[in-house]
Amino acid sequence: MKVPPDLDQRVKRVTADLREIEGYLVYADLPVPTLEGFSEALDKARTTNWAVLNSTVDQFSNIGQAAQVLTSHRIQRTLALLGDLGEEMDAGRVNAQLEGAGQLLVRLGVTHKKLHYIITGKTAPTD
Repeated sequence: MKVPPDLDQRVKRVTADLREIEGYLVYADLPVPTLEGFSEALDKARTTNWAVLNSTVDQFSNIGQAAQVLTSHRIQRTLALLGDLGEEMDAGRVNAQLEGAGQLLVRLGVTHKKLHYIITGKTAPTD
């Protein structure tokens, strides 16, 4: 397959468009077939992107370096998701009854303790 020479720029444009579209989706009255097609395309693109990222990581000769790249990518993705979640909280769309909110709190607490120890070498202070 011949890759277009401007693919990098096209991917950057689509990324920007997706970020903009995401803000409108909640408020738009789009037909279900449109939303289903969009969801299917996003899922396929996400799966393909993940496979490409993983294959790039797999090409490293040093398994430790490959794991670091993959872990760093996961941290960056988590930071982005937490930023989005923070915006949802600020907008008042998160409450105690929201499915998974309690589980998220527990998981964040465990992750906080582990990461605090990794970074500082000390047990995280308790509240």
